[in-house]
Amino acid sequence: DIYGLRATCGLNYTEKSVWGAEVGLFGVRENLTGLDVNLLASYQKELCGLQVSGLANVAKVKSHGCAVAGIANLSETAYGLQLAVVFNMTKELHGAQVGLINYTEDCPSGFQIGIVNIILQNKIKFLPIVNGYF
Repeated sequence: DIYGLRATCGLNYTEKSVWGAEVGLFGVRENLTGLDVNLLASYQKELCGLQVSGLANVAKVKSHGCAVAGIANLSETAYGLQLAVVFNMTKELHGAQVGLINYTEDCPSGFQIGIVNIILQNKIKFLPIVNGYF
């Protein structure tokens, strides 16, 4: 496990969890609680906090908090905000997605803002500009 601040010019990797802040080129860990800033991308099972990456963020199981990416945010279940220039995707959304293209299978509570907004389990599956739980 990592506690505190870790900064590298390359890969931040651990098979366990991180509590604190990481800064680097690419981050891979079991879970992240805190702040994560990466030039390229970040991957973990669970996120709790703020994550900022130049290209993409992936939370395999769930994310709580805010994920900001230059290209895409991907998460099984998202609680909070997914903000990406191009694409946000989650199976279950509890919060907000803001990007050009937003996709979720189910949205028990939340909304999407973008050019293409898709909620598969909604009465209205596709809406431009804004889509939400109906």
